[in-house]
Amino acid sequence: MKNDFILPKTDISHKDLFLFIQQAATIGSWEYDIENNNLTWSEVTKDIHEVEADFVPNLENAIEFYTEEDSKKRITNAVNDAIIENKNYDLELEITTKKGNKKWVRAIGYPVHSGNKCVKLYGLFQDITPSKSLKINIKSLLKITTNQNKRLLNFAHIVSHNLRSHSTNFNMLLNLMKDEYPEIEKNEFYPMLTKASAKLNETIHNLNEVAQTDIHLKENFVEINVYEEINKIVESLSGKIKSSNAKIVNKVDRNINIKTIPAYFESIFLNLISNSIKYKKDSKDPEILISSLLKDEFFIVKFKDKGKGIDLKLNKHKIFGMYNTFHENKDSRGLGLFLIKNEIEAMQGKITVKSKLDLGTTFYLHFKL
Repeated sequence: MKNDFILPKTDISHKDLFLFIQQAATIGSWEYDIENNNLTWSEVTKDIHEVEADFVPNLENAIEFYTEEDSKKRITNAVNDAIIENKNYDLELEITTKKGNKKWVRAIGYPVHSGNKCVKLYGLFQDITPSKSLKINIKSLLKITTNQNKRLLNFAHIVSHNLRSHSTNFNMLLNLMKDEYPEIEKNEFYPMLTKASAKLNETIHNLNEVAQTDIHLKENFVEINVYEEINKIVESLSGKIKSSNAKIVNKVDRNINIKTIPAYFESIFLNLISNSIKYKKDSKDPEILISSLLKDEFFIVKFKDKGKGIDLKLNKHKIFGMYNTFHENKDSRGLGLFLIKNEIEAMQGKITVKSKLDLGTTFYLHFKL
């Protein structure tokens, strides 16, 4: 047995249905007969203007609802262009209703020409106050947030610069004190001071690296060949690669060019290669395979090593956090992956990771095409 749903028969006319749709969507209609100088508004259009049901609109009193000078000028020009140049219009404008309420409206107009003469204009009228107010609020919040970010960035640069100056000065004073009074090294507090000074310098250096990340955003994106650029970075690390007996294979597609910030691109691969060498298995030389694939709007570089790996069950939520380390190496700073994530996201890309302890790590670098 069929269970097809059948709409019941009704006596609703197309005109009634059109009026129902207008009311449900809060969209009114209007029509202007140029030859007879007759303007008509639908019930919803009158409701939006907050006028009485028997209000008789005409071109002059309709324009007067646009109390803001910019809106009045734009709607006047749009109507003239529609009549003279046969141009449609779709505008967002501000009106003041008869009750004195400010509203944002969407005014749409279509001219009807007969021969070389415009005989009629008709269109739609919609109250968009809620959505427009939301857009204005979002724009205002975005402006505030942007200004706050600029101030924070300036603050970070000032602090990192000034702290670096003071820490360098402090370190120099300690060295001068040692040269002037060699016996001070025997004091139990002096080694603590030198150690604290070195740690302070390291922290300030790390913070300065993070602060520098946003500076490059002002640079223009540059088109590079990914395969060739990776080869250059590998070549720049030839000393470290040779001394560690590392093997790096670049199988990236040789024909792919992307637009990127060169300083970020170089930093990403310098950090990845350095980490793979640093966290190699104790019994094996480092092995790195770099390959690629295309997926949707991204060119994905797959960076795979056979190192110590990371326990993602324990560390997945903090793998790209600042100062997070996952192995006991003395020279681990916990800054490399944090910088990589920030740099690739600044270029509208993303990074994901797969890893298992003792089985190595694979990073997927998504560069937007």
